[in-house]
Amino acid sequence: MPVWLCILKEWQKTKYGPTWPFLLGALRNPKESARTSARVGKGDLHRLLEAIRDEMPEDRHLLIKPCYTIDETVALLSAGNEPLTAADAFYSEAKRRNTLYVTQGLFPDLPPSNLPELTEALWVRYGDFIATGRFSKNGEWGEYAPSERELIQRAHETAALQEDLWVE
Repeated sequence: MPVWLCILKEWQKTKYGPTWPFLLGALRNPKESARTSARVGKGDLHRLLEAIRDEMPEDRHLLIKPCYTIDETVALLSAGNEPLTAADAFYSEAKRRNTLYVTQGLFPDLPPSNLPELTEALWVRYGDFIATGRFSKNGEWGEYAPSERELIQRAHETAALQEDLWVE
């Protein structure tokens, strides 16, 4: 099971959906610096969106939508694979279905199913936070809270355990 999927599942046990800086930062090696260049950070974001689009389990999809509680855009993992209404779909050739959706009007100028443009729209909104290692929004953008670090650690352990089960 991909680490990003484990992070989404762990997060949604107690909360609504993680922000894009949270999710992207949680995928990084914790021993490495939290800071990164715009080129590397935007590339990481694009690869994450590609992975979500093309590696989504058959019984799931992801919705990019606003969270009005924290006034940010979040990633919401949803059960089922029925098409979503009031959302722009991103088709996965690998899965032969829509796996990634964006709430209509969230990015008004976003061309249909254009992943590079979605990457750019998210980068414009969150690039500075991602590049400077401010992945968590607890009032203000900053470092992860201890409970968030524990969640990230559990997700990485779950992903590693799942991987080990397939190696045997």
